[in-house]
Amino acid sequence: MNDLLNRFLGVAATEPVATTTLPVVVPQPPPTAAELAASIRKAHTEVTEAVERGAAAAITAGKLLDLAKETVSHGSWETYVTEVCGLNPRTAQHYRRLAKHEAKLAQWAEQKAQGLAALSQTEALKILSSLGRKRRK
Repeated sequence: MNDLLNRFLGVAATEPVATTTLPVVVPQPPPTAAELAASIRKAHTEVTEAVERGAAAAITAGKLLDLAKETVSHGSWETYVTEVCGLNPRTAQHYRRLAKHEAKLAQWAEQKAQGLAALSQTEALKILSSLGRKRRK
């Protein structure tokens, strides 16, 4: 008889059959509502902190873009921004605008006692727009 038939019939095989050891998986209990709430609060804090760092990071990107613009040959800026930096040209324009007006934003943030680091990119752009409108009046 062949080995497969011997094993099927329970007859001792002439050669030892290799066995594999399977890992033991111990089921974990589902997280409690309190554990989920703690994880949710932590994730929310991370999101809030990331958003609040937005203006500062955008200003840094804008300063770097300004430096890069000086090195990129005439006529290839948009290609550099999109293909090399991976940015939308409008986004790069926003970053550069924020960097250009960093002093105005810092002055505004000082008056509001919240600091520039706690300002999102969107809020900073809105502030610059409102400051521009006030100046034109």
